[in-house]
Amino acid sequence: MSDHHIEEESKNSISTIRYNALISTLPKVERIKMSPNLDWYKYQGFWFPYSFLVGLLSIQEHFKPLPTDIFLCSFPKTGTTWLKALTFAISTRNRFGPNHPLLSTLPHECVPFLEVDLVHDGTNYNRDPQLPLLATHVPYTSLPKSIIELGCKIIYICRDPKDTFVSLWYFLIKLTGRELGEITNHKLCFQKEFEQFCEGKSSYGPFWDHVLEFWKASLENPERILFLKYEDMKKDNNLFYVRRLAEFINQPFSEEEEDKGVPQKIMELCSFGNLSGLEVNKTGKHRADTGLGINNNAYFRKGEIGDWKNHLTKEMAETIDRIAEENLDLDSYEYQVYWFLYHFLLGIMSVQEHFKAQSTDIVLRHYPKTGTTWIKALTFAISTRNHYFSISTTNNKHPLLTNMPHSCVPFLEVDLRVRKTRKSTFLKIPRYEKDSLIYIRRLTEFINQPFSEEKGVPRKIMKLCSFENLSSLEVNKTGKYNPERNLGIENSAYFRKGQIGDWKN
Repeated sequence: MSDHHIEEESKNSISTIRYNALISTLPKVERIKMSPNLDWYKYQGFWFPYSFLVGLLSIQEHFKPLPTDIFLCSFPKTGTTWLKALTFAISTRNRFGPNHPLLSTLPHECVPFLEVDLVHDGTNYNRDPQLPLLATHVPYTSLPKSIIELGCKIIYICRDPKDTFVSLWYFLIKLTGRELGEITNHKLCFQKEFEQFCEGKSSYGPFWDHVLEFWKASLENPERILFLKYEDMKKDNNLFYVRRLAEFINQPFSEEEEDKGVPQKIMELCSFGNLSGLEVNKTGKHRADTGLGINNNAYFRKGEIGDWKNHLTKEMAETIDRIAEENLDLDSYEYQVYWFLYHFLLGIMSVQEHFKAQSTDIVLRHYPKTGTTWIKALTFAISTRNHYFSISTTNNKHPLLTNMPHSCVPFLEVDLRVRKTRKSTFLKIPRYEKDSLIYIRRLTEFINQPFSEEKGVPRKIMKLCSFENLSSLEVNKTGKYNPERNLGIENSAYFRKGQIGDWKN
């Protein structure tokens, strides 16, 4: 062994002694007849297993990130394996042919784990200089300050706490090398683990604080932190998130790649069905030569949404929901004085940063449920009337006869939230009053498309866009708007009464 290596080993030993001295003073939770290494210690407001806390103290002291580093952050069992696979496949898509590493290697071995692989000064891990990805379960406030100061990008994934707890329970059993039937009084153990989870005592917990810290940070720095929900990624069109991840890490798909179906191939490669069926993930072992070794199949249980229903009682589910409601509110958030739903707030932040309006754009602005559908239909019919000048003919059917008005006019904070070039028309109009024909003419003048000698066209537009006509169309009675996203809603929801004064009822 060289003098340099001896010196480094000595430094590492001294550091470990210092870390152990600190850890011995911290609050401790002993595990349920599991393993001493799984005992939790409270540090900076969170609970850490011993081995990972030593690693955390080391990286806080020594780790030096690169400006190009991208950190995959998550609470345990919230979609980490899937996120690693997706980002690794996206970032290395031009390096590997048909024999992709994910076909023969566990995703966790493709992306180094910060508080394990880069402890001390990082010389014990040979990083791939072409791979900027690093993963961690460390809470936002405990990340090495250098990561925040350098402005490194962060991708965070969260999951329903009920499914997270059930997944944690089964992983813990695998971690101890036992099966469920081998645990004495496993129902009692399950209840005890549940109670501790709800109290915030779990690996890297409290869960609520872990999620909320990254959520708030993503609102303050949306260009640097991408916040994802496991349920959204599973329910939505996965391709949207494959593309979103590629754009966030500055490796967007080219037109040629889109034509070749590269995003689809990545989605299929990283699907739960494919990864869990690979021989390496069924029989291999992760970190087999260390005290942290665990069978690869422990990372692939079900990957489903709502499996908690098969394990938690009604009272348990209600308890977690109540705690989540008290500690988390990711569905709405106050931003610039107004309250926004999660999806729309992400879209607003994106268009505020990236959207570039054209001088000819016209924007329809409105509060929800104030006549949006009608104004979209009217302005779309007016601005496209030269393409469909004979609205009543069957040879040239107007799009409004077969399309929902919201599908005809793009929604700024939803359809243009991702940086894409798209030809769009946006409309802005004055306040609406009673006489529809007068306001149809005012609309045409306002958008610089006044009627000329178009006899009967204003009345045709008024009739086409009337509530009675639109609400009776088959597409608006049975279709669905945005079905590929979890924003999807039945078209009929946009056509209730359209009356003035219905509040009296």
